[in-house]
Amino acid sequence: MINGITEELIALGTVFILFEDDNIIGFYSFVKDAKQVAWLEHFFIHPNFIGKLYGKKMWDLCLVTANELGLKDFLIWADKHAEGFYLRQGCIKIDEKLSTVVPGLFHPILKYVASD
Repeated sequence: MINGITEELIALGTVFILFEDDNIIGFYSFVKDAKQVAWLEHFFIHPNFIGKLYGKKMWDLCLVTANELGLKDFLIWADKHAEGFYLRQGCIKIDEKLSTVVPGLFHPILKYVASD
């Protein structure tokens, strides 16, 4: 398991990987919770590639994937350092949740709604 990516998640076909040459640049996945709410999970860019527009490229691919999956909107439990990126992509902040790992840390909950 890497960053929450399990063999089971890969087997479901919901993990998408951005490659350049033989390098894994980043990955993302979509999951639905018990209420069938779609979540973008594991949106991750390798630190060596941050700040080189790969995040935007992967975001654009993510939106294509969401459309192919029939998702009109989805939620994101974001890292606080990534909140600005998601806001620039058109997401809106709808809530904050207490970290389950770091005491006292709150994570932004964001929502993306596809435009018609």
